[in-house]
Amino acid sequence: DHNDVDDPLALGGVLAVPPHSIMVWAHVLSVWYVVIASQIMIMQAQDKFLARRFEWLRAMPPPRATTVLVQGIPLEQRSDKGLRDYFASMFSKDKIAEAFVVKRTGQLTSLQGQLADRQSELDEQIAKEAAGDAQSAPPEPASLAATRVLRDKVALEVEQERRRVLQEAKNGNQRVFSSNGFVTFFAAREAAVALQLTFKPKRGDMAVRLPPEPTDVKYEDLGMDVRHALASESLGYCFTILVFVAVMPVSYIIMSLTSLRTLERLAPSAEAWIRQYKVLVSFFELILPTLLVQLIVSFVPTVFMLILSTFHRMLSRAWAQRTLQHYYYAFQILFVLLATCVDIVLVRTIETVVERPSAVMSMLAEELPTASHFYVNFMFLQCIVHASNLTRYPELMMYLGYCKVYDKDKANLRSEPEDQSYHGIGARSARLSLYVAIG
Repeated sequence: DHNDVDDPLALGGVLAVPPHSIMVWAHVLSVWYVVIASQIMIMQAQDKFLARRFEWLRAMPPPRATTVLVQGIPLEQRSDKGLRDYFASMFSKDKIAEAFVVKRTGQLTSLQGQLADRQSELDEQIAKEAAGDAQSAPPEPASLAATRVLRDKVALEVEQERRRVLQEAKNGNQRVFSSNGFVTFFAAREAAVALQLTFKPKRGDMAVRLPPEPTDVKYEDLGMDVRHALASESLGYCFTILVFVAVMPVSYIIMSLTSLRTLERLAPSAEAWIRQYKVLVSFFELILPTLLVQLIVSFVPTVFMLILSTFHRMLSRAWAQRTLQHYYYAFQILFVLLATCVDIVLVRTIETVVERPSAVMSMLAEELPTASHFYVNFMFLQCIVHASNLTRYPELMMYLGYCKVYDKDKANLRSEPEDQSYHGIGARSARLSLYVAIG
């Protein structure tokens, strides 16, 4: 009961207002004031963002400012020379600085990963040897020599595979070329013009877009076969839907099992003991559901990022963060903002939203006033979570652990950056958007 005087949070709730009181109209006016003010602030922020984006585009340095990403290259232009000749015919030969089609280097990428692992293993052994005896220089251990041999062997395989790919590309083997490429102009003006043009009547052929940051490009995804990419992305969408479907009953069951009503049925003596202490009652009724929601939601970005990196063709890590933001925001709207509206009849609520989307507002109007405690506790918990995130304690712990094996510079490199699934800009933007929606 929100009218309980022992509950200080109930005093600020709308249910504490007597029915037919003039304060109800004051609440209505305040709600509309917040809505209108928020809309004005959002539009003003959008105008400021557009001005900053145009300034950022004008200040973009080459080669990104003079390069375009070309997707859906037809077979007849699917070579470095073919792509260059095509754009030279559209603009002029003296406007094109270079053009190349991304090569399919699946085996080469795998070998480079193995080489990085061998190099990391070798660096770790060298660091341990230096830490064990910094004064003398004992003979090189057999294990260290064996690791060097393995590293050199993999490095040789990497070089051989690179030469093979380049030779097949030089011979015009179509199996080496992907359907994506980059065209670099001498001036940014031609690149800006190319971004506005439609080169082929079929949608998706010779599609031109702004390229990602050069150091952020995921070339292994750019080189993926189109048919394989479509099948893989379809499977990825299925797993994404499975996450939404699976988390829904799991979160509801966990929150139901931790309620005092369920505890009264399962363990009446424990429930009676808890009710003797107001602190425990407040914890079970107010804090525990919020903690459980936060715990469940915190694992979702990692699962989404795993699905995106495994099944979807993400052309850059920044685009992966943008996609993660969309998925994670939709998930939080459903399981945090609407979670309090999901009472005992969970399926009925979902059917209402799917069959009659306009009923969402009336459902929120009926259920949200009784759930104000959940949102108050949730927002307070987010302040604690963000304060702890600002300390960057996971990176500090990793840094201190790596310092036991490596020097400070290498320990710093290995402990950075933070987990990009939960702490990346995509998940952070989704969480901030949720806070705005709750407010």
